[in-house]
Amino acid sequence: MNSDSEFERVLSNPDNLIVSDSLKDRLDFGQSTPEDSEVSTNFIVGEENIPGRFRSYSIELDSDIEEIQISFICQKEYLVNLLQIRAGNTCSVDVLENNIVGTLLSMKFGFMSGEIQATVSLSQ
Repeated sequence: MNSDSEFERVLSNPDNLIVSDSLKDRLDFGQSTPEDSEVSTNFIVGEENIPGRFRSYSIELDSDIEEIQISFICQKEYLVNLLQIRAGNTCSVDVLENNIVGTLLSMKFGFMSGEIQATVSLSQ
């Protein structure tokens, strides 16, 4: 078993518990889906609220500006809404219990399995 498949096996267990394959067959973990482990995200600019699934978070310090980049996946029907948003607007991203507010510096989009992967850069 390679490390990637072992990692996937561990993540597929409830609460990321490490359980041997022989014990796993004896336990009932209930029905779980990949969506159970996904973190919901809301990208909010003015009246626009775009729901999605969290992908990544990073902070870059460039001279005097702290830039926060947040990537999320959303449904392709939100593309038109995303294209209408302009840099310079105040926006927020809700991830779990955190509300990250800042000025929108830039947005990048790509398609992944019929969905949009968006990366927004904010300055605080």
